[in-house]
Amino acid sequence: MSSPHCMSWFPKVLIFTCRRRDMSWTTQAFEGHPYRIRGLVFAGGFLYCVFVNGALAAFSVADREWSLLSTNSNLRSFPGSYHLFVCNGQLLFANLNNPILRGDNNGQCRLFRFSSSRRDWVPETSCLGNQALFLGHTSSFCVSASGETTNKVYYHAIDGTLIFYSVEDGTNHALEGSPYAGWVAAKGWNERIWIQPPQLRTNLEFEG
Repeated sequence: MSSPHCMSWFPKVLIFTCRRRDMSWTTQAFEGHPYRIRGLVFAGGFLYCVFVNGALAAFSVADREWSLLSTNSNLRSFPGSYHLFVCNGQLLFANLNNPILRGDNNGQCRLFRFSSSRRDWVPETSCLGNQALFLGHTSSFCVSASGETTNKVYYHAIDGTLIFYSVEDGTNHALEGSPYAGWVAAKGWNERIWIQPPQLRTNLEFEG
């Protein structure tokens, strides 16, 4: 089992991998990447990366090779933050636009699912189901949920406020008085992180 880490310095991408019992990281550099990485997730032995132009690529940790899955993406027109994550065996993408990051009530969270047949992202409105999505500056993930926490997207606004977005009705709500609010002392939104709980390994099953 490898733990990958990726850094992007135009026009170079550096990928660091570390296997169990390894005492150091293995580094591999790739030249000629004209765009920065905006979001990434590791699943099924692949490190999936979305670049700032919307292209999607996958890096095989075992083979140490890149494969380009999509070049002409509709994601490039969306301002705000980019987040890749895996939910119910599917590769999904979330975009928090600038108003929602400012905490505005009319802000929007867009959700997309990657279609291998179309080689592009398709809008997704019912992907979460009994899941809760946590979007962070460094990591994003889905977890099984129940009751009022289902079909919700949790994130931090720019001012550090903890907010959830309801996929069902498209509304934003601040978690005032939440028992979780006191766990984090950092003030900046990019200094706050989510820690993913242990879970079973997920294999992706792309749909058309």
